[in-house]
Amino acid sequence: MKLSRSIKKSIVVPMLLVAGLAAFAPSLRASTTLLDNTSASIDGAGGLVFNSTSSGIPLLFSTGSTAYSLNSIELAIASDVTETGSFTLSLYSGGTPSGTAIASQTFSGISFTGTATALTENLSDGFSVAANSNYTLLFQTSVSQGRMSTTTTGDILSGGTSGLTYLGRKYSPNGVNWIGPWTTVTPYMQLTGTAAIPEPSALALLGLGTLGLVARRRRVG
Repeated sequence: MKLSRSIKKSIVVPMLLVAGLAAFAPSLRASTTLLDNTSASIDGAGGLVFNSTSSGIPLLFSTGSTAYSLNSIELAIASDVTETGSFTLSLYSGGTPSGTAIASQTFSGISFTGTATALTENLSDGFSVAANSNYTLLFQTSVSQGRMSTTTTGDILSGGTSGLTYLGRKYSPNGVNWIGPWTTVTPYMQLTGTAAIPEPSALALLGLGTLGLVARRRRVG
């Protein structure tokens, strides 16, 4: 059975639209800076202590109106002695690093020295955050005298209304319980991510649904 020109047009146009959206989707997923104070000077003499005997350093942030997949993190680390080890970054939902982590990743072969050194690491899949929510990033390390560098200016990290807002860090004096208020000590850090948008496969399903509706309408007509 031959299809009329109007029916062919009603089928081809949605297919081209879906194909165009699928092709355009990667450009919409360009990485953007969500938190950043790397333009500030590193406080080489100070820093947040995190070592193999502590519970780590939890940093609290909130999301704005957009959900994101976190792509990379930059921070500056040091140690009172030169040592090579690893650090683990874990993402938790809510205001404390409790329960099961949403995602966790360990970075090995990291050199800790007496001089604060900035390093950038790519994050694996799974470091995803929903809109309008609170999350905690927990930093832990295998070294004995590690430090995460802070900034000398005390700048508050901020990604704007559509990015993330840094709320502070919490302290665990006994290595077990997180107590006290969140302090606004600001680590030297940059966090990037991509906005969550429909994948090409989801767009394809949308296109198939559109074609089904068109076909049904033609049959009924």
